[in-house]
Amino acid sequence: MEVQAMHITVEQGIQAIAGNVRRMLFSEEIDWILNDQVDQYIGTHASSLREKPGAADSLVHLNRLSSLLTSAPIPAYQETPLRVRSAIPYSVAELLSVEANVKNLCGETYGPTDRKRNTLILLPIKKSIASSEWYKTVRVFVNLAEVFNMQHYATARGVTFNGFQGPDEDWRMLNVLLPELADRYEVHWEIYGDLYFPSTIIISGLSESSASIEIDGTSTNATVQYLTQTQYIVPEENPMPARLYFQTNLHQMRVGAFSRTSYRSPLAYLQENMVVTEMSTSFIVGGIRINYVKKPRRIDLSLNQHCELPDSAHSDICNLTIEHIKLMREDPNWEAKLKQNMLRTTI
Repeated sequence: MEVQAMHITVEQGIQAIAGNVRRMLFSEEIDWILNDQVDQYIGTHASSLREKPGAADSLVHLNRLSSLLTSAPIPAYQETPLRVRSAIPYSVAELLSVEANVKNLCGETYGPTDRKRNTLILLPIKKSIASSEWYKTVRVFVNLAEVFNMQHYATARGVTFNGFQGPDEDWRMLNVLLPELADRYEVHWEIYGDLYFPSTIIISGLSESSASIEIDGTSTNATVQYLTQTQYIVPEENPMPARLYFQTNLHQMRVGAFSRTSYRSPLAYLQENMVVTEMSTSFIVGGIRINYVKKPRRIDLSLNQHCELPDSAHSDICNLTIEHIKLMREDPNWEAKLKQNMLRTTI
């Protein structure tokens, strides 16, 4: 179902209550609610997969997310001699499982390590200062090569894009830009490990030393920060499935001998925006591979951007959106609250 069809389905679904309200919803408001329901839909099915990975209905949940399922290797850096951690990229909507690249030390006390310099390209995002047609022109350059152009993005989808409705809709621009950059680079938004860079796109692991963004004629250059981190040296040939937990449940797994971290079943847990993998004196971890649900590109009628969930899920998303709108409009202050929620959107 294309984005136009989803909008028509939603509009038809709420016609029954249209006479009791002051106005119909704007297209950008329908887009926002559709995307909000997509996020909740992904979270519901991903939670079911994590909680009951071997259940008979797992295939149902996998099918609902099939177009967004993917995996990627990410580096693991030493936090302590017996613990490594990996920063979760922006592209991860829901983490499903982790595989650790392990090496049995065979009696050695500690494994070999390597000090590596990681380059962080910090690209600050500033609001448009245009007087109209906000974010109509957005271009990103890395090492002088253009890697994103908003007009080219719109043209490829067969539409003429004349900008968003105001300078506060930078979140809509970022929801277009970030997935495109994440397809090419390891991208993070504002946070990398313990580091926090407000309103900044972080590109990690590149040797390029320059980047810039142009927003409606105003150009901003990136800065570069170098991190020197320790990584265990392990050939990428022996992945082992890790047991993934949330940190709140971790204390239960450190008690018994059979539940502690081990060579064939490393213990891993989520800690804010990182995956922490525990080792022991008998094995080390050189990196991890994450299996996850990718963040979908946002539904956007003005850019003709369709829903990236499988077609079988589109009617569910429309029905959830219709029900949400009906409940939302029971509140007499729904218009003000919806606007506030849209402006507070988390990237």
